[in-house]
Amino acid sequence: MKANKLLHRFIQICLAAFLAGTAVPVAAAGPGPDELPPATDAIGLVTSANYQADNLTLDDQYLYPTFSSISVVDLNPESLKLFYKFRTDYIFDLLVKGQYAFAGQQDKGLRVFDISVATPTMFSSHAISGGAYGLALSGTNLLITTGQNGLQIRDTTKPYDMPVVSQLALDGFAKQVSASGNLALIAAGKAGVHIVDISKPEAPTLISTYKTDSPAENATLNGSTGYLALGTGGMLVLDLKDPSKPIILSSLESRDFVRRVIIKDDFAYLAERDAGIRIVNITDPANPIALAVYNTTGGAWDIAVKDNNIYVADY
Repeated sequence: MKANKLLHRFIQICLAAFLAGTAVPVAAAGPGPDELPPATDAIGLVTSANYQADNLTLDDQYLYPTFSSISVVDLNPESLKLFYKFRTDYIFDLLVKGQYAFAGQQDKGLRVFDISVATPTMFSSHAISGGAYGLALSGTNLLITTGQNGLQIRDTTKPYDMPVVSQLALDGFAKQVSASGNLALIAAGKAGVHIVDISKPEAPTLISTYKTDSPAENATLNGSTGYLALGTGGMLVLDLKDPSKPIILSSLESRDFVRRVIIKDDFAYLAERDAGIRIVNITDPANPIALAVYNTTGGAWDIAVKDNNIYVADY
């Protein structure tokens, strides 16, 4: 009975999904294809022939789907009204803090957009050697992965200047970063993941590197536990209580390509491209339990979760 209640809860969460596509069924993870529960339509769908999104960011009021544009969308799952959209170069990652949106735009560097005005405008632009890719906040500092040049930290208290606080060289191609407390976890492709001490932002230090069997696409740090998106290699969970000696807690095989893992409360939400999304109970990170899948029409490239709603960039 408890398992049934849990599954019912997740289906309700999946019902309010943002998809750049059409409504698709919710399916329980575990049973074979002939044992799936009845299809349930998603609500609050935003669709457009020229609408593309492969990354999502949200704050308390709005959802920000990005591609070669930034869109500002009402979070209300009953409407998901598109307020405005403006074109720019491709955005690899977007982070919103107050009135500013920070965009990692690869070889175009870091750009800061003022999103508090009626027509959002570019507030400042900053060239970065190696390019700007993944972004994460640590206090007032912005952590930026810079491809083959590693990690750069900049001060967000001066959004026009964005002064450089420090730079740390790392092996591999630094793609994405997640921060929690004094640690940063950096997905660096074939080099695996780097665990970095950011307790002194002016002098970050590499603590250790964990070499993954598959290239590290993305990383999410939740307290002292790291959740790694390894593409075709699935999801890997690391114990980082001793960051100098990462320990594997568990892993999940990929159903296609795990591009992103989002953690909320005791659950992990996996964006698995052509396999849609998967919801996993991580109450015990050493024993993750897949609870449900949602097969989107296109490819689930990114995912965001707020309250009981899941928003999917179905590119």
